Amino acid sequence: TAGGQMFFSLSLAMGAMVTYGKDIQLQGGYAKGSNDTDAGKCQSKDFWFARATAQLGKGAALTAGYFNVHDSAAQKDDNKIWTVGAKANLSKKLAIAADYMQGNPDGNATSSQKKGFQAQAKYGAVSAAKPGSFDVWAKYIDQGKFSYIANPIDPKHDNANGFRGWMFGADYAMAKNIVATVMWADFDEKDGKTTDQTLWSQVVFTF
Repeated sequence: TAGGQMFFSLSLAMGAMVTYGKDIQLQGGYAKGSNDTDAGKCQSKDFWFARATAQLGKGAALTAGYFNVHDSAAQKDDNKIWTVGAKANLSKKLAIAADYMQGNPDGNATSSQKKGFQAQAKYGAVSAAKPGSFDVWAKYIDQGKFSYIANPIDPKHDNANGFRGWMFGADYAMAKNIVATVMWADFDEKDGKTTDQTLWSQVVFTF
């Protein structure tokens, strides 16, 4: 969405996505969840989605999307997630974004379990074409258990009670076409007592 929200980890699902348009961008796709027992809530979950994004100029954008999640093991549609988001540039280097998610699961669920929210602030703009460029960012997340498909940061320790907490990260262009990323996440189980901290990093080479 506009704030960069992911509802699943790409390493835990295989599928295809089609994108069309520029100022008004339409996306659609289908993905099949992994059968790996480490896949958290992506296990046996297939889903399709549709999303539209409108570029408003000067870095501002609005987006809306729909995810239909199918439990392939139970052979039923078990959740439908609606999303809206927005982002804006406050200056050449400072940007903010926010996303709201609303799940509509089969069966009973409380309002808190169906709602999700994310807010992010970012300073800078890393570019693989500009060695020495960087950005730093912070994000707050509060996700009811039916507002997402799987925790994209720590799916192995995903749980059935939702999660909330903070993420902090930085990206740095080490050389042309080489970008390093480091991120720290501190999540609490929303309806429980479990706490997880994750330190994650990667170096991406583009050609």
